[in-house]
Amino acid sequence: MVNVKGHAAKQGVVYDVAADAWGEMPAGMIGGWHGPVAAMDEDVIYVVDEVQGVLRRYDEGRDRWEEVMASDRLRGAQHATAGGGHVCVVCGGDGGIAVVDVAAAPARLWVVDPPPGVQAVAVHVLPRMSSGGDGPEDL
Repeated sequence: MVNVKGHAAKQGVVYDVAADAWGEMPAGMIGGWHGPVAAMDEDVIYVVDEVQGVLRRYDEGRDRWEEVMASDRLRGAQHATAGGGHVCVVCGGDGGIAVVDVAAAPARLWVVDPPPGVQAVAVHVLPRMSSGGDGPEDL
């Protein structure tokens, strides 16, 4: 949890579920918190620097953010979510959704436009729903 948005000086705390306690956020983590943040599989944290248009991944062992990719499409990012090897970002300006395949080397980016007349405010990565016989209709 951080106290302000953007590039302003911040204070931050983290919650340790196992210890049921709040603690200081590591200096490297808080120092690179410059925009929307998303966690993938409760393992990797990504931040989108909304001013520079850079997607970064947090390296806990080194307490620093490492660049994944830069793109003008990521400037002005409003919201981010992650899952299934992808980071999805609601873009500033036109409201498109930038999808970054972070499992690819190098990472790939493409933009999905929302339907006409609809503006993306937030996005979520949901699990794939299968029709393989395990649904309630098969019980």
